[in-house]
Amino acid sequence: MMGIPVPALLGQALLGVGFVLAACQAVGAKYPSGQSQGQVQGQAQLPLAQLACLLLAFAVLINAHISDDFRLLNVVQHSHQAKPWLYKLGGVWGNHEGSMLLWVLILAAYNCAFALAYAARITMGILLAGFLGFILLASDPFAYLTEVPAAGDDLNPLLQDVSLMIHPPFLYAGLVGLSVPFALGIAALIEGELRPPILKQLQRGALAAWLFLTLGLGLGSFWAYYELGWGGWWFWDPVENVALMPWLVATALIHSLRGVECTGALRLWTLFLCLLGFSLSLIGSFLVRSGLLTSVHSFAVDPMRGWLLLILTVMVMVSAAFVWCYRWPLFVQKDRVPTTPLSRIGMILLNNIFILFALFVVSVGTFYPIIRSFGDHPLSIGAPYFQTLLVPLMVPLLIMMTWVPWLMWSKKAWADIWPNLLPAFIITGSSYGILYLYAHPRFLPLLIAALALGMAVASLQGMVRSLRQHSWRNQGMAVAHIGFAVLLLGMVGVVQGEQEKLAALSLGEGLPIAGYTLVFAGVEHTKGPNYTAERADLQLYQGKRLLSSLMPERRLYWTQGVHHSETAIYSSIFSHVYVVLGEPYDNGRWSIHVYYKPWMNLLWGGVLIMILGGMLSLLRVKHR
Repeated sequence: MMGIPVPALLGQALLGVGFVLAACQAVGAKYPSGQSQGQVQGQAQLPLAQLACLLLAFAVLINAHISDDFRLLNVVQHSHQAKPWLYKLGGVWGNHEGSMLLWVLILAAYNCAFALAYAARITMGILLAGFLGFILLASDPFAYLTEVPAAGDDLNPLLQDVSLMIHPPFLYAGLVGLSVPFALGIAALIEGELRPPILKQLQRGALAAWLFLTLGLGLGSFWAYYELGWGGWWFWDPVENVALMPWLVATALIHSLRGVECTGALRLWTLFLCLLGFSLSLIGSFLVRSGLLTSVHSFAVDPMRGWLLLILTVMVMVSAAFVWCYRWPLFVQKDRVPTTPLSRIGMILLNNIFILFALFVVSVGTFYPIIRSFGDHPLSIGAPYFQTLLVPLMVPLLIMMTWVPWLMWSKKAWADIWPNLLPAFIITGSSYGILYLYAHPRFLPLLIAALALGMAVASLQGMVRSLRQHSWRNQGMAVAHIGFAVLLLGMVGVVQGEQEKLAALSLGEGLPIAGYTLVFAGVEHTKGPNYTAERADLQLYQGKRLLSSLMPERRLYWTQGVHHSETAIYSSIFSHVYVVLGEPYDNGRWSIHVYYKPWMNLLWGGVLIMILGGMLSLLRVKHR
């Protein structure tokens, strides 16, 4: 028997103080108009104090994991002495309690960075108090044991990876970042006006959230690609989908905010997107932690936690919907809706409609099986549903993105637009013909690849024109569009050209694939800090030239008795040879699963280019 451990007592005390400070901000925050500078600065100290408390609490939890402090239940359930310290650090947020603490820590950081000078501080205070109250009531990361075990249970082997050190924090930074447009949108609705200072903060917040979401989704996709061993980068997993849906709304929002900045139109629509984005983040948080989803990404929790999260989510969403509906008549009187697509603001509205249609498709494919699971006839919706409905959507979207660089904010005649589009038309048509002759893909993927090339050319033209005019206003958008085109080209190339082979190889036997030959050179036994492994040596040849030695592993994590495969990937400029070691056979053969992935690096390169475009847009807004 023992008393309350110091880390548990300190961590719970810091969370309690953070909750009180958040409640004070929610109750006592006032709009700074008419206040003295000292009063405004006094209110600004509350978010800083909250952030300090949560940082200290998070540091206490990190120290407990790294030092193997098995007095804390969270450490026992998700760590082990033999686990490398880097994965001990990842284990801090690789569970429900730790991830919720990281969630509120990021929320507190945004509260300091964005909401210090606006009425939005009230909304941020309510959100912080609500989530901290949930942690204190039902998700305490500092729960302790009266009897200390000799060892921990260890972390899921799938999560013991470097990408899992950075993927969740970036993804959370994006999901939680949508709280900034949400809070500022509520403030604008309450005031009855979308003032320029709030508009600028909205743009900064939306772009920051979009950047982190893009990076988080890209890292998660990359982790799934090389860690799960099935050779794919997107599985339409429900947890993947609930992270994709806020990204779609954030994409629509940053386009819509640009239209508000330049024309003043679509303000009510833009504020609706502000509320929708964070609402979807809350829904995703509930689903991942409610036990309703089965996924390697989800956290299994008890029903009480699920109900409390659901109540918190519903309260936030209903309150936001009430404010929007209450202020709807006021904004409708002053708002302006574009009536022609031959203007940039009209194209933005069409863009938003198509993006929200994609959101509807993903929502149905994600939520309908959950609803059906409560009945007698559960249903599973797989990749064919999403691909059938979403892939054709790329055609009109790419056409619109090709037009955008040549449209004005007001209506423009078609006769003035089409000469500028001629290079894009030529590239699209010629690339379609070349692909048809040499690649022979199906019609729709071929058309998407050709349109993506044409859109990239149009975006480059727009960049050159802006540089000649010594303007940087649209450079970020153009770079992001080029990144999207590169991403689509990578996707089409991989899907159309990938090859897969499964064979049982003996010593010295080769397996040909896509001009390469994989020669099996044996298996050795090796040992890691918390696992033992069988490591294959596979020599990769192109003709008679040895390119690389690939060493996939089949690991046994003895702390949990779990087998896990570590892939080996050979990467050329654009393509990958991807190898997975399978089961041994009695005759000395080993199962080898090999994939050829052409143009794979274009996919990851496209994500990085999109992030670069977002960073350029964020810098433009900051220095506007």
